[in-house]
Amino acid sequence: MTASLSSLWSYSAVTEDRYHHALHADHHHLLPYFHEHQNASSITAQLGSTAFLHCRVNRLGDKTVSWVRRDGDQIKLLTWGLHTYSNDARYSLNFEHPNNWKLQIKYTQRRDQGSYECQVSTHPPRVFSVTLNIVAPLVDIIDARGSSISEKFYKTGSTIELKCTISQMPQAQTFILWRHGDHMLNYDTSRGGIR
Repeated sequence: MTASLSSLWSYSAVTEDRYHHALHADHHHLLPYFHEHQNASSITAQLGSTAFLHCRVNRLGDKTVSWVRRDGDQIKLLTWGLHTYSNDARYSLNFEHPNNWKLQIKYTQRRDQGSYECQVSTHPPRVFSVTLNIVAPLVDIIDARGSSISEKFYKTGSTIELKCTISQMPQAQTFILWRHGDHMLNYDTSRGGIR
């Protein structure tokens, strides 16, 4: 009788353990998860542009997505669900169907650079970190020989060739403005113009 009780208890313990394991696996299987393969990303935006921080959450269910700004030990709530909680009107949530909880930051400033977190209200919260880098274009004027110049003298009647090199531009520009004093130079002139 003792042996059969022992084997019954052993069978019961193994069955219960398998049940808990299966239940935990099913519960884990139903939790929200981030679409990205890593739990962090880094983006670069140009100073003064609009930055978009993407957070794609699959299988959200009844959980809520929020964006926070992390500055050292301080955490500032920016959005909760579809609502914006920042006093700074440049911040807003721009949900993109079906699963992108996109944080939009207009007119980016240098102080916007830093760490942001997209959080899902699981227990404990699931976190996707985004590092935002802000860059300003660097402009350099060079002459026909490739030398950087800020001032150069030419003889009257001579041909002038100046080149403008621009670096640290995350978004490609198709139109660059040249000015001479207060006048904008034309792209199509008989004297040469801009290429």
